Order: sequence, then structure tokens, then C-alpha cells
Amino acid sequence: MKLLAPACWCSFLLLFSVVVGLPAGELLRPGHHKRLPYGEGWTFDIVVPVRAEGAEGNALPVLFLFSPGGNPDVGRWKAWADTNAMLVVGVNDSRNGVNSAIIARMQKAVSTAIEPLVEAHPFLRYSGGFSGGGWCAIFMAQTMGDAHAGALVMGHHLAGFEFDSVPKHVPIYFLWGEQDPAFSANTMTGVERRLTDLGYVTRFQEIAGVAHTDPALDLQQQAVAVLIELASVTHPRLSAEERKVAWDRVGNRIAALSQQDPTSGVAAAELLFQVPGLEQARPADYRQLVTNWFDLNLAGANAITDAVESHAQLESLANHQRTMLVDASRKKKLSTQMTILRKDPAVKSEVTAAGYLAQMQAAAVKNKGVPSKLKPLIESMEQLVKKYPQTRAAKQAELALEDLRKQVR
Repeated sequence: MKLLAPACWCSFLLLFSVVVGLPAGELLRPGHHKRLPYGEGWTFDIVVPVRAEGAEGNALPVLFLFSPGGNPDVGRWKAWADTNAMLVVGVNDSRNGVNSAIIARMQKAVSTAIEPLVEAHPFLRYSGGFSGGGWCAIFMAQTMGDAHAGALVMGHHLAGFEFDSVPKHVPIYFLWGEQDPAFSANTMTGVERRLTDLGYVTRFQEIAGVAHTDPALDLQQQAVAVLIELASVTHPRLSAEERKVAWDRVGNRIAALSQQDPTSGVAAAELLFQVPGLEQARPADYRQLVTNWFDLNLAGANAITDAVESHAQLESLANHQRTMLVDASRKKKLSTQMTILRKDPAVKSEVTAAGYLAQMQAAAVKNKGVPSKLKPLIESMEQLVKKYPQTRAAKQAELALEDLRKQVR
């Protein structure tokens, strides 16, 4: 690569500073700066965070935002930017209908344009957008290669997008409305399967009761926080020290789980299980995560006052593959609690009915499509429903009976 001579470089900085109204060499002050020109007559907005005392000189991660109609509203991200020490850039001229080659030039140009103005991190750079802006977000990951760290795609399933051209280290977070007409029940299942097969780190979140609309800001910010955490351990350009700091942060979050209530703690633990490479990079932390996850689930189940529901939660915990990794004393504690609950008549009925149903379901699979074998099985299942009418097994049996009766008609 040909480098500019010192005199030429200074001239370039001077020219750029004049264009955006800054003295040569002066960085943008904290705040929301609007309509800064760059590239081929385009503009961008940028939110520069207030820096903590002593943090001056530290490179700041960057979030680039895109909108289907252009001019993404970056001003509403100011409080978040200050809290998270993050630059937020709105690419104003990127919108639906603009040629992809032009969008690629915009993205490359804006990535360069911010560098004389702010202390931007060279590769911890993220992108996000809704609908057509979501397409631009993943397209930027493709355009920028190892100078990119994560993409938030909202309200777009990216059908037909050539994902294999996106670097594998880039985590992708999908956020969409449950009632969005562009999404069928299986749309995102197919996308998740495809990306998993390709080797990408992904997260998927459906928003209940929401159609095709820009998700609530807090949900967007939570998603970006997940991308930041994932990139802190997946990006190939991180130094050994940076990676150690990131893993230490994950370890601290695991340790803090023991102080959380069961509901929020289990949710936080599930997210930590999804941190790529945790079990291999930090086996001791992983074992502690399993232990904390188990303790939180056990506490949550024991706090349930309904004996049947409490037992169901404990049984689910006992059958989970992670429980195989906990120590013997914890397994014994779980077993003892289940034994105590099974003395309750309602729980005893539930366990007995579930055992009978499991045998019947196995026989139904074995004899599928054979009416002579299924008819007596139907009679047995009907007797189960009559004998244990209040159990969950009875409700499951009623559903199974509908299918069995169709097979013998």
C-alpha cells in the first residue's frame, strides 16, 4: 500500500477539517454531531460519548446504524453511548433503492471518514438496522471483513443473502416481530439452521405481539450488548491481553450468578452458555457456570408452591444433560427433594400416569399404521384419561388419541 508523504497527509487532514468545520488535528467533542459531509456528497451523524476521567486516548468501539428510509435517529442513543463508551454513527444516505455498489462505497468511506475526527477502534465496529437497514447491516460486515465485529439485523430474514461471504468471526443477532407478515413460523428456523451449518455464531429473538416495525430501543441496545460480548472473544485481531480481559469479564459474570434470583439468574446463565469457546478456553469457569445454573434451577423449583409443578421442574432438571456434570452431593439433594414430593398424592398420580403414557407412546410408535394393534392401545389410553383426569399425562393422552383414532378409521 502506498503511504502519503507527511506533508501530503497533513494537507489531507487540514482539508478534511475545514470541510467539517474543525481546526486541524482537533477531535470532535462529546455530543450529537449532525450532517458531517464525506465521500461522494454524502453525510453522516455521529454521537460521541462523554469519556470517563482518565479514559482519554482509549480507542472507542463504533456502532454504525442504517435505516430503510435513510437518516437513522442516532440522537436517541446518546445516553447509551455515554454509558457504554461507544461511538454511534448514522449513515444518512443509505436507504432502500440505493444500488448495493454505492452502499458498499458509502460504508467504506464512512469508516475512513470518522478516523481523523474521533478515537475509533480499528476493528471493534458493529452495524445495525431495521428492514432494509438490516440488510445494510449484514452487508457492511461483508464489505469490511476483519475490520468488522458484529451485525444486528432487525425485521429482515435475508432470504437469498450470500452469507458465506461474511467473515465467520462476525456474530449476527436477528430481532423481529412475531406478527411481521414477512416471517412465517418456520422462516427463522431455516435461517438459524443454515447459518449454524455454515459455522456462524448467531442469536435469534422474536418479539411477541409486534409486527413489521422498528423494535423498542432497549431491545436493540440489549442485542448490541450481546454482540459486543461475543466479539470480545471471537474476533481474530484481538491481542492475547484483550482476549484475557474479555474471558476474565465472563468469569466475573459467572461468579455473580450466585447472587441473582432464580429467574434472572437462569436467563443470564443461558446466555453465558452461548459464549463461543467457553468450555475449551476456561474449563474451570464452565464447570462453575454449570454449578451455578444447577443451583439456580433447583432454588427456583423449590420455591414453587404447587407440588406437581415443582416436581415437574425438578424432573426436567434431573433429565438435563448438564446435570450429569454437577457433583454427587447436588445430585443427591435433587433426588431427595423429588422423593419427598412424590409422597404427595397429586404428584404420585402424575408420576404414575406419566409412566403408563410413556409405555403407550412407545407402543404407538412401534405399531404405527397397524389398526389391529392400535385399537387395544386406544382403549388403554382412554382408561388412563378416565383414571387420571387431572394429570398432565391425561391431557397429552387426549392429544395422542386424536392421531391414533385417525389411523384406525
